[in-house]
Amino acid sequence: MERSEFNQFFTKDLTVKNLTMEEIELVFEAVDMNKDGLLSVNEFCLCLEGVQQSFEQRLRAFDPDLEKCLKDDINTLFDFFDTNKDNKITIDELQLALKSQNSLITQFEIEQIMKQGDRDMNNYIDRKEFIEILLPQMKSEILSN
Repeated sequence: MERSEFNQFFTKDLTVKNLTMEEIELVFEAVDMNKDGLLSVNEFCLCLEGVQQSFEQRLRAFDPDLEKCLKDDINTLFDFFDTNKDNKITIDELQLALKSQNSLITQFEIEQIMKQGDRDMNNYIDRKEFIEILLPQMKSEILSN
């Protein structure tokens, strides 16, 4: 497959959202393993396999080292919120931390965050709940970029 056919496939036949011509060119360069300016059947199939891989598959295959780094970051953030170091984030601690970062946040928004985070409804967010909330969001953000 020539470069022009590849470009046409991605722009007209497949219509990948938010992909610029420059990015399509980069994909071609990456998939053209032997750098001959043409894609063999094998090279093209590898490309399609990557395109067709579902978001869920990419989540399951998420790099364990990167996930550990994300968890470390989340734990650091939890410690920032947990000002009295009792491994619980109360509504007061949540409010204090969020207001220090965003003075425009409303009490209603803080209460909604607390409601979403306090999954076992014991009036605080524990470390496990905090990780369960933020880790999937952070992974999704990384995978969508």
